[in-house]
Amino acid sequence: MLCLMITASLILFSSFAWTAPMPTPFTAEYQVTKGVMSVGSTTRILHDKGNGNFVFESITKPGGIAKLFTRGKVVERSYWRLQENNLVPHEYTYQNSSDQKRDVKLLFNWQEFEVTNIINGDPWTMDLEENTLDKLLYQLAIMYDLSAGKNSLMYKVADGGTMKTYDVVISGKERLAMEIGVFDTIKVVITKSNRQTTLWCAEKLQFLPVRIEQRKEDDGPITANLIELRGIPLPSKQTTNSPATTPAP
Repeated sequence: MLCLMITASLILFSSFAWTAPMPTPFTAEYQVTKGVMSVGSTTRILHDKGNGNFVFESITKPGGIAKLFTRGKVVERSYWRLQENNLVPHEYTYQNSSDQKRDVKLLFNWQEFEVTNIINGDPWTMDLEENTLDKLLYQLAIMYDLSAGKNSLMYKVADGGTMKTYDVVISGKERLAMEIGVFDTIKVVITKSNRQTTLWCAEKLQFLPVRIEQRKEDDGPITANLIELRGIPLPSKQTTNSPATTPAP
């Protein structure tokens, strides 16, 4: 469930020019809960390697009751380059060290427009479409597109050995009162098969999601709440008498 919630939890993004600035490298810590129970944590980190090269990674660990079922962790990394104001993926890796071990690597060849998929050592190659992202890099695209004021979001991604297209719906604005602060957010909804993922992206945090919620049919939601942030300054804490979630003014 942690895998579904965080590593595949969101959308894709296309590699294209935008007017939003590059974000400051950051480290974001999330607590993952199901109902009132803590089931783990997720850390998202953006590294600037210099000369237009970046690494974006996500590390998900089980916690609480989830440790009874698995002690492994899931690590995703996207190696990409900022090229003429485009996000261009070059390599994506996924490692699941739980009982059901899974090791995935995607190698993007933009000269030949091919992507090589290697799953548990078994490789195959498929055609690569222009403006394609990997499964992790899309999460930065949401931030950039919202920063650029876009209100129509559609992304292509290399996912599961196929090319997929995702439509992302901006459903409005909400103010969230959380332990870490009070945030005016844009609410983004992604529906895929029987799974719906909702992001609350904070305007003053370069549209970093402060809350992520995933729902599946006939099952309760899994929620990831931001609990610590380094790199991007947090706004001064506000006091509020409003409910925990209210429409933004």
